[in-house]
Amino acid sequence: MIRFSLTFLISFFILAFPTNRGTLFDDLHENYLPFISKTYSYLFKQFHVAKKNSKEAISNLFTSAPTKSVTDKIQSKNSSVRKKSVEKIEEAISPEDQELLRKIINEAR
Repeated sequence: MIRFSLTFLISFFILAFPTNRGTLFDDLHENYLPFISKTYSYLFKQFHVAKKNSKEAISNLFTSAPTKSVTDKIQSKNSSVRKKSVEKIEEAISPEDQELLRKIINEAR
């Protein structure tokens, strides 16, 4: 904030420097007024063109959207927690695997 204030004050004093016809700011303003006016009018036109194009793009986005609703269907039988019945695992656990699982559970306790 201090840096901004200092820069502003220095710029103000430079632009307020007195010349034969007024201040330095007045001289710069008179010399660059045509250029600045053209720049502002160009930017103003470009702003309105961009605004018009964005409105058209948004309206095209909504008009080109599909109107038919699409239902999302999941093909898996076990995809929902509200299933009435869950299929049982069909493969049997071998006795060796059962013994290994018991050892792992006992070691974890």
